[in-house]
Amino acid sequence: MTDFGHSAVTFVAQGGQGKKAIVAHIDTWGAGPFVIRVDGRRYWFTDSDMFGPLLESKTGRVLDHQPGERSAFWRGYHMWRKAGRPLREGFVCRWREPKPGTYWKDARGISHFLTDPEWDRLGYVEVPRPGLFREMKG
Repeated sequence: MTDFGHSAVTFVAQGGQGKKAIVAHIDTWGAGPFVIRVDGRRYWFTDSDMFGPLLESKTGRVLDHQPGERSAFWRGYHMWRKAGRPLREGFVCRWREPKPGTYWKDARGISHFLTDPEWDRLGYVEVPRPGLFREMKG
């Protein structure tokens, strides 16, 4: 975990007439707001490594209902984080659609896995057997 979305402030108020100074530490978690578009819908949210995303309205009000585990939001959000949280214009999340993993089956029906899915929920798709020898150009 990183400190993404974390900020801290320390206040010190000097005591007078023999009183001790008062020290207050305030930690906050949540960077944003950000907006991400998935399947034509815009999602506004703040984000932190400690608590994850918190969806909000355009005006910054926390939504009563956060996205369920099957929401399309998660596909875009996970790929955005995996890419290092790239932004356009300082708040628009840039991401690309994840690709499923690939495998091929030999004559005996044994699966040979070539690539892992970029997002676990996508699973694998069967592809033709890759060429073992390629012609050398020279």
